[in-house]
Amino acid sequence: MIRPNLKISDKKYNDAVSVESKSNKEYIFVLPPTQTAAIKKDFVFQAQDGTKLNTYLCFLGGGENTISIHYKIGRNAHVNTHVFFLAWGEQKLLLDEKFQFTETNSYGRFLTEGLVSQNARVSCVGNIIIDKDAQKTDSRLEMKSFLLGKNARSSMVPSLEIKANDVKAGHAATISQIDQEQLFYLRSRGVTKQQAMRLSLEGMFENFIKNISDKKKANELSEMVYSLYEKIIS
Repeated sequence: MIRPNLKISDKKYNDAVSVESKSNKEYIFVLPPTQTAAIKKDFVFQAQDGTKLNTYLCFLGGGENTISIHYKIGRNAHVNTHVFFLAWGEQKLLLDEKFQFTETNSYGRFLTEGLVSQNARVSCVGNIIIDKDAQKTDSRLEMKSFLLGKNARSSMVPSLEIKANDVKAGHAATISQIDQEQLFYLRSRGVTKQQAMRLSLEGMFENFIKNISDKKKANELSEMVYSLYEKIIS
């Protein structure tokens, strides 16, 4: 299993991960809120034949961040990836994701979601690419962005580039405000506005960490995120 330590990364960072054939691996990356400088990062994941790969990428800090993520998915590979972001203050996040299937009979589920608050700006572009030799591919991309505050801005753009003729592929994107009906319901039962908002946000984050096998790192990440929630909703 690949389990990098939680760490503050350099301003420029390239990470290439090649997963050997017929192996089962997990990759976790966190950009913590203590990192305040502008960040540029390129990730390349190569899933070889028969690989099972689960990746968790969490972006909490930085200034004007430019993130590129490229997956190359081989024969009979099974890939799940979950990206979670909290953009706050004056942050800007530009996220470019490519999920490229190169050979037959592979599976991919890709979820990108997060919260944009205060004066932050987020732009996410996601593209599933299915090469002509990648028949029998089964893939789906979902992108979700929740806005907190009238000045928060977000753009979610999924797309498909399909060169094979026997595949399953789909995508969806939503941008919405935090559910006001849910907040009203919670407040009607004696919960304060801040507590109600935190409960709503926690539900989103729990969806991110629930499948992480390394529970120690999941707990470390939870402490980091919940501390940041207090700053965002105060």
